[in-house]
Amino acid sequence: MCPPKTMEELGKDPAQLKAVLTSHVLHGKLMSADIKNSPVKTVDGASVAVKTLSVMGIHEIGAVYASPRNYVSYRLETKRIATQLGLKLQAFQANGELRSLGQKLGASTPAVLLFVGGTPELAEFTQGLEKQARQRYIVALADVCRRWRRWALPATRQ
Repeated sequence: MCPPKTMEELGKDPAQLKAVLTSHVLHGKLMSADIKNSPVKTVDGASVAVKTLSVMGIHEIGAVYASPRNYVSYRLETKRIATQLGLKLQAFQANGELRSLGQKLGASTPAVLLFVGGTPELAEFTQGLEKQARQRYIVALADVCRRWRRWALPATRQ
């Protein structure tokens, strides 16, 4: 998780924020066959090696749904994909208490969590993780990338 001071500094420097984000986002749709034998490109053009979770010894992931709407809309598809990848899935539904949910996650909660929701909800959820001893890896899904594209890429004239 990024420290609050770093987030504040990045918020004041759009160019640096764009550089950080574009180096952490992969372009397009990637299937497991795309990443097995070759590196993939990030949005900024860098080549990175991506390992599947099973290669890393991870057999269980969590899915955090920011709202009941996200849960209803994405739960079955998330479960189907996890099953297809041979991963056990734990689902967590926030019901508006995202910070509290982040604080309640225990030692049996998977280290890798998929977050399904928007950017403000993601920020609130990660604030609840601040005092936990266990390291967590959050993979942000849904409109997080769409919102990022809206302000991070140059505006075009119509």
